Amino acid sequence: MTAHYSVQIWYTDLDRALADACDLVHGTISRTQWARHFPRLDHDPPCPRRA
Repeated sequence: MTAHYSVQIWYTDLDRALADACDLVHGTISRTQWARHFPRLDHDPPCPRRA
């Protein structure tokens, strides 16, 4: 319960949470950005590229 006496529902399903997060972003992480933040991981952005 929040300070305003309302209930917040948190989804714990990873696929749903990831889909919701991807819906909020505008675009995907570029190879350059990926290399800067995750230099030891192959480029594999979590959100699909949108047409």
